[in-house]
Amino acid sequence: MRSLTLFAILLLPLPLLAQPTLLPPSHPAYDFLDRMETLGLLEHPLLGSKPVPRERVAALLDEIYEKTSNMQGVIQAGAFRLSRVDREALDVFLWEFSMGGERRWHVTDKSHMADTFRVRDPYVLNVYPFVETEPLRVTYSRWLRINNWMCERGWFTRAFYRNGLNFYSYESDDFDGYFDPRGMARMIRQEDGDPIIITAVGVRMRASLYRRLGIYFDFLDTTERGRAPYSSRSQLYSDHVGYVGGLADEDAANYDLTEFDLAIGGKYWELHAAKLPLRWGPGRSGQLLLSDWPTSFHQAQLNLNLGSRLRLTYLFGSLKTNPNAEVLDTLYTAFGDTRTIEAQKYIAAHRLEWNPHRRWRLAFSESVVFGERSPELAYLIPVNFFHSAQHDLGDEDNSLMCFDASWIPHAGWKLYGQFLIDDMTIGKLGSDYYGNKIGWLGGLAWVQPLGLENFDVTLEMAQLRPFIYTQDAPINVYSHWTAPLGYRYAPNSEVLFADLRYRPHRRVLLEVTWTHLRHGANSDSINYGGDINWPHESGMTEDAKFLGGILEKSQEVEIGGSYEILENLYLWSKGRWNDFDGEDAWEMEVGFRLN
Repeated sequence: MRSLTLFAILLLPLPLLAQPTLLPPSHPAYDFLDRMETLGLLEHPLLGSKPVPRERVAALLDEIYEKTSNMQGVIQAGAFRLSRVDREALDVFLWEFSMGGERRWHVTDKSHMADTFRVRDPYVLNVYPFVETEPLRVTYSRWLRINNWMCERGWFTRAFYRNGLNFYSYESDDFDGYFDPRGMARMIRQEDGDPIIITAVGVRMRASLYRRLGIYFDFLDTTERGRAPYSSRSQLYSDHVGYVGGLADEDAANYDLTEFDLAIGGKYWELHAAKLPLRWGPGRSGQLLLSDWPTSFHQAQLNLNLGSRLRLTYLFGSLKTNPNAEVLDTLYTAFGDTRTIEAQKYIAAHRLEWNPHRRWRLAFSESVVFGERSPELAYLIPVNFFHSAQHDLGDEDNSLMCFDASWIPHAGWKLYGQFLIDDMTIGKLGSDYYGNKIGWLGGLAWVQPLGLENFDVTLEMAQLRPFIYTQDAPINVYSHWTAPLGYRYAPNSEVLFADLRYRPHRRVLLEVTWTHLRHGANSDSINYGGDINWPHESGMTEDAKFLGGILEKSQEVEIGGSYEILENLYLWSKGRWNDFDGEDAWEMEVGFRLN
């Protein structure tokens, strides 16, 4: 890490600007921007490498606002008319992203109201010294209405929810800070067994210090009950988390989720010390190279903004090995506990995203997973070609390449795809050669199908060849803890996915999804390439037929809805039906989430 530290030090003399933190990929603003992009309202969004800075999201929201209305909010002649639900959602997102480093101001003079500017107050005052500035306010906040109603009766204090969104906020010339409590509860009722109860409490904080340093912190402590006694991770309702405590025949399993971002930047660059989920490339069912299916990992991230159409993202991070493998050495045993040294595991990745035309999005990405040694200088160079560097270092690491593209042939339609190469021998393409470890995903997004406002339809298909993501050395398996870094499904699989969404109101989401999975599973004695932790071994046949082995077929239908009672306070309910090789099962889920 010395080389990376030196690189960061070299950047420090460069002029620093206010740098908002990265916006986590789970934020609903991304879905909204994706819909607006499909409708043709964004020229060059450069949103393929999520997360992106809050400031970037704020700028894209302004672009939509400018294209759909004039500065008085009246629809322009020839402008695209948003539905009432989309218009209200846009207003709320504009309000939310007007706080902190993206503070939004109404600029007024004696004669008229000028267009709104998403700039820092010193900039407004310097460029427009003759005008008055006042913060943008919005009437959508139910928190603010409740707070005002209670304060009028002397039941509460105006110290909380002053801005209508955050539990506590503080804004000054040198420091902006926002604090929120977090909470979540889920109850899953299945056909057999006791209900599964998952609860979590935590805090979230975001701040900007001296308009130079962005800070984000999010912590959630989670407890799961219902499958006691818990003795292994396989008993978890869904095992794609990090460290799990309480696996000693306890009544509950415990794990925590922590995310953070420490951000500095200039006009053309950003540097982040972060632990956030990633989504690289298009796809609703998942992404092939880097997805948010696994828990987040610690990373240093560099973003270079090369004009309005080109963006380079680079990261170097540390991964955790599978808890059941990759133990480097045993030191000693004391008081009944064995002290071990875990093998070090790293990932380096970069992505070049290009928007050559308002209808086209193109990108090339690479990643390499390696370990059991110190970080390699070759992988610390953001513009290096990792595939070639891996060969030069002895061909001992797990490198992958991915190409993805999106095309908007008509407003409301988007075609997209990803093509992943883990390993490939060109002369044996089209055969069952095990070394052709490739995968692809293709999809269609249709916004407002047949003119139906507030409806979205998504159709996707994906195929993963046998042995994809695997590697001879266990340390190089393409995973973090027990979950794959890329697509959530196992190698040697085919996935069909359909999603229908409807928003009758900006606070209400109704959704139906269908997933059909075919998987060629391994037998107890034969490896057909269907397990990410079981690579091809010497002496095995070189043929690996797609969907060969024990063919498992399953499909799942999920129907659900959510309602935002108050800002960032959600209540949801879901029903799932699953059929696995002719045996069906159902489950029901209800829950709520605050922040």
